[in-house]
Amino acid sequence: MVILIMLYNLHTHSNLSDGRNSLEQIVETAANENIEILGISDHSTVPFPTEWNMKDENVEVYLKEIERLREIYPSVKILAGIEGDFIPGVQNFSQMSDFEYIIGSVHYALTDGEPESFDSSPDAFDKIVKNFYNNDVQKFIKYYYDALLQMVDSCRFDIVGHLDLVKKFNTVRPSFDEQAKAYKSKVYEVLELIKECSLTVELNTGGITRNLMKDPYPSFDFIKLARQMDIPICINSDSHAANTLLKNREIAVEAALSAGYKYEYIPVIDKFQDLK
Repeated sequence: MVILIMLYNLHTHSNLSDGRNSLEQIVETAANENIEILGISDHSTVPFPTEWNMKDENVEVYLKEIERLREIYPSVKILAGIEGDFIPGVQNFSQMSDFEYIIGSVHYALTDGEPESFDSSPDAFDKIVKNFYNNDVQKFIKYYYDALLQMVDSCRFDIVGHLDLVKKFNTVRPSFDEQAKAYKSKVYEVLELIKECSLTVELNTGGITRNLMKDPYPSFDFIKLARQMDIPICINSDSHAANTLLKNREIAVEAALSAGYKYEYIPVIDKFQDLK
């Protein structure tokens, strides 16, 4: 019988990437909220200039600061993770061995061979679709899920981040049918490979916190599919501010329970616990 109940969040950003708060402010908040496991997962470095990825010179700062905070806040198990940006033909996760776990994510589309973020705003999404995918959103969606398939096929990471990120602006500015058979078939293909690679899918509440949607990533239909395939889940807030470390967790718990899950998995300690 699984009884373990621990408060945790493994998807957390500080001001060393695109978060608002310092690492210490985040850890102090976690300690005050009785969070027992806190995974820091700032955006990985990338081989081109960006405003929201960690800079090369800050990687050592990041790791040393986490070590320092472990001494100051012994009640919190602090983990030095990373949200790895997978970009086909540009970057994989082979250079990220210094981190204790990796959340694998796709945020960039290739535009004439150059990576460009598609999830910074609805306008950025539309611009990429218009200028580089002949205004055909289906071509871009195929690119996104094909990139996820390449990422998952590497099996070199631990948690699949916001599986259906392409839906981020689909509520505020609809551009495709999330119920389309071809769309669901592509997600199912990704889930099959996730199962084969024994990876964990996160239920990510970040889109809810940003008032972009009412349900987590992935959508409920895909949570049900993951349950049918016995793919483990973990619930993450994708926090970009210290006061959102557990934000909207209850919505993700309810979605998981409704999909048939009884347990969530905490991959960094290899433990299942009752959903609560």
